[in-house]
Amino acid sequence: MSQTNANENVVKCYCSIEAAIVTSWKEANVGRRFRGCAKYPNDGYCRFFQWVDTPMCDRSKEIIPSLLKKINDQRIQIANKEDMEEKYKAMLKGLEGIVEELDNEIIVLKLEKARLIIDYQKEIIDLKTESITLRKENEMMKLKVENTKSLKLWVKTPLILCLCLVLAKFWFLVWVESGKANEEDMLMLN
Repeated sequence: MSQTNANENVVKCYCSIEAAIVTSWKEANVGRRFRGCAKYPNDGYCRFFQWVDTPMCDRSKEIIPSLLKKINDQRIQIANKEDMEEKYKAMLKGLEGIVEELDNEIIVLKLEKARLIIDYQKEIIDLKTESITLRKENEMMKLKVENTKSLKLWVKTPLILCLCLVLAKFWFLVWVESGKANEEDMLMLN
């Protein structure tokens, strides 16, 4: 039952207070207004009752409940849709959070990729620099080896000549000692 405000003649209940105008929602009298004690449903109400509206015809009694049922069904559908809308909004908010997290992860991965590329490029530069340094050192070593070879040749040549002279003198002495040398050969020795 629901209360309605109506500018009807003031009617008082048995408690001597203004009776409330209420709409009936029971199937037999759906939508029909009546007056009742304003204290209802609390304790101490006087059970005053008086119809405001005339009785409804049988056709109205059939149609109005089905219309009310349709209205109630539609209200339930609307409430369900509103619940679903709230759920979808919550899901959407959750998905937006996930998308934001993924966007942040993408940014972090892009930064990591850029850092790795920079590190890789630095490594390449370091390797090229090291390669150039090693090539220069290799060239320097080759020059040192060439210089050492030519120096050794300068040192070896006099040694070989001295050795040849010593061997020649030794063989000459052996030849003289063997008695095969004549006087002219001896004069050459001196």
